[in-house]
Amino acid sequence: MRREPFFSEEQRKSPTGRGSNPRSRANLKPFKPGESGNAGGVKKGTVFIAEAYKRLLALPVNEFSVYKPSSIAEQIAMEQIQRARGKRPDADPLPAAKEICDRTEGRALQHIAVSDNAPVKVVFEWVDNGLAGEGE
Repeated sequence: MRREPFFSEEQRKSPTGRGSNPRSRANLKPFKPGESGNAGGVKKGTVFIAEAYKRLLALPVNEFSVYKPSSIAEQIAMEQIQRARGKRPDADPLPAAKEICDRTEGRALQHIAVSDNAPVKVVFEWVDNGLAGEGE
């Protein structure tokens, strides 16, 4: 399905309207070669634990048992998977399995049971000075 452009060709070429201010256009500068557009963001090559879980969980069992982790994230993921499989006698496997599921599949929905069919009021409060309770 083809979408219509948000602005018509005439609107884009118009000297007035969105983006027509000379100061607005002066701020548009291309990045220099080798310069990132997300300088303060996540660095290239960053290994996320959730991605390490997904990669390791996709391995066949015989490959997983001989796999050598290439990063700390993979090492942490391997240890958690081993706990979840019951390979660590000192650790309960259930919390590890829950952690892996939460990271790879998203947290499960939590339902609230209301016994008397009364309306439920949920209040979200934005606090300007950080977390609620700080600075009070």
